[in-house]
Amino acid sequence: MDKAIPFPGGSPKEGGFLSREIPISAVPRIARICALGLAFDELLDEVCREILALSGADGGSLFLSPRDERSENFSPAAESGTLPGVSEAYRPGPALERLLDRMRMEGRIQADDLSLLPASDPLKRLLEPFPVRSALLVPLRFGTRLLGFVTLHVSGEPKPWGGEVLSAMDMVAAILSAALERRRAEDRMRASEARYRFLTEHSPDLITLHDATGRILYASPASLPMLGVRPELMNGSPVEGFLHPDDAGNVVAEIRRAAGGEMPDASLPYRMRGADGRFVDVESSSTSFAEGPEGDQRVLRVTRDISGRRKMEALLAESQTLSTIGMLAGGVAHEFNNVLAAIQGAVELLSIHAGANPQARAYLDVIRRMANRATELTRQLLAYSRQGKYMPTSIPLARVLSEILPAIRRPFLPGSSSRRNATTRFRRSMWTSRR
Repeated sequence: MDKAIPFPGGSPKEGGFLSREIPISAVPRIARICALGLAFDELLDEVCREILALSGADGGSLFLSPRDERSENFSPAAESGTLPGVSEAYRPGPALERLLDRMRMEGRIQADDLSLLPASDPLKRLLEPFPVRSALLVPLRFGTRLLGFVTLHVSGEPKPWGGEVLSAMDMVAAILSAALERRRAEDRMRASEARYRFLTEHSPDLITLHDATGRILYASPASLPMLGVRPELMNGSPVEGFLHPDDAGNVVAEIRRAAGGEMPDASLPYRMRGADGRFVDVESSSTSFAEGPEGDQRVLRVTRDISGRRKMEALLAESQTLSTIGMLAGGVAHEFNNVLAAIQGAVELLSIHAGANPQARAYLDVIRRMANRATELTRQLLAYSRQGKYMPTSIPLARVLSEILPAIRRPFLPGSSSRRNATTRFRRSMWTSRR
């Protein structure tokens, strides 16, 4: 810490820069600032001031690429010194792109005297409108990626950048590049954590983390709409307390198999107990992984409410059953139509041969009406099986009874009690229906 690095410096009034010594402790100070993680932009300003003091330049800037890494445009992150506004020279354009390509391939760009550079030089073209005589551009690289660059400028007399300054700047660039990469890694980790936290907290599926015994270490907020239980009440509780007694053994056994490295079933259906005592049909899939330095086995489970799916499956099964019954009814109706056709044909033939007998004609009329009624029933069966036309109409009850009543009266002997009781009951029904 007591050693010093000689840097050219002084006043241009005496025809050059006088020698001055800056303690090498400036580099550790930059390292300590970078060790803080550069989480705040104020730390970048402090780093820029330390770099300026270390190099002896009149002004300097720190350019960084965007932290989200979706753009390659470099913007000034800090600026210090007596040459404000020089950072405006490094605007995006062809000249800056050429400089960036040179820094990626060759490293730092050194210009002891800009007036000696050709007019086509991109650095001279960028700094020509500004009072800059000497410039030094130091890339901040991590691997093959360019994270940013440091610009140092001197006005007035030209300044040769000595080997000590260049060595110190290379050291600073290495420290600063590592700190910037660590900051980017922390940003990516925070973004990844925020993204997965959002997915976990807004997923309709219940996500739980278990140890090898089945104890719940974490439960997502989906436990509240699914079970009516707040997630903090599930944390630290055994999983058996939220399961149907008949399913607890299978669920715990699957968790232990997964923790032991076995491949669990694709999905396990079971029932979970809600806060109100009701049971919810669910299914879960399990994944095991090692956590912590000791490699403790953890089981991640994703549980989905399948109550709605079970209802749809029941409705589908009922629909299929009704469809099967309809097909059977249609087949029965067709066969019954064949029988009715024979009966109706026989009635018509009997009507021709026995039409002169009034008593036989009455019975034949009853048979004909009953056959017509049976034909109507077969049409209804065909409508149920979707093989006929279904046209619902209102039928007077009195007309139906008047058609059926003669068929019931005639089997009884005249004056019998059964006949009188049947007639009385039907008359009362007819009277009630009319009212």
